[in-house]
Amino acid sequence: MSRSTIGDILQDVVEARSAVDQAQSLKDVAVDMLRKAVMDVETLRSKVVDVRAEQSRKPCMPGFEDDLPIYIDLLQSAEPTVMGAEAALEAAKNTLRLANNRYARLQAGIEMMKSTGEWERRDEADRARLAGQRHQQMRKEPGPFPRPVETSLLQAPVTISISIEQWRHEANVAFANYANLQAFPQPPVRSRSLTTCSCNIRAAFMELPFLNLKTERRRWHPDRFSASPAQHRVVFQQMAMEVFVVIDAMYNEQK
Repeated sequence: MSRSTIGDILQDVVEARSAVDQAQSLKDVAVDMLRKAVMDVETLRSKVVDVRAEQSRKPCMPGFEDDLPIYIDLLQSAEPTVMGAEAALEAAKNTLRLANNRYARLQAGIEMMKSTGEWERRDEADRARLAGQRHQQMRKEPGPFPRPVETSLLQAPVTISISIEQWRHEANVAFANYANLQAFPQPPVRSRSLTTCSCNIRAAFMELPFLNLKTERRRWHPDRFSASPAQHRVVFQQMAMEVFVVIDAMYNEQK
């Protein structure tokens, strides 16, 4: 973390949170698998006991000599399944513990940086670096450049940056804590329109280096924004849905 930019750190936090969610899902699946395996074993054991009891009461009744071996074989096959499910659950618990530990370490590191002022210094350095990159890009590219666009959809006006890297930085900052989200990180606008159309959203994501559409689908899913402040929640979820629809289409095209 000592040599990372704010964007790198926040990306690590987002990925760590995603790893925690995935590990929790794996644990839930393992718990269900174990529960079902145990129920199957208990059912088969009960069947074996019932057949043996009936066989002792009615030794001459045909059929018991065939049923009992079948249930015993099924029981012997089911018992290893329980052991496998228990091992899977322990592995899932261990994965979840490691994921939670990494997420907690990252959060603790951020809090430490904030308490010492290092977070603010890095944030200022990142913004200065991005501004310098935009300035150099504008000097290299001939012709007119898209101007920043103001938007005010039920929130304070914010300037949409024309820089893909700046947008990525702002999105990482926003998604580090959905509960504190105050402004939606809209994709850059590549025209004079006051709203971002689907083609602009697609173009913005296509310019991202190392684009992982599966991860982006999770980050922009409207359900994520249910944790955002109540006064913004509905608007943010509607805006997230517009972005999510485009990413989902791109993800399906990639399959």
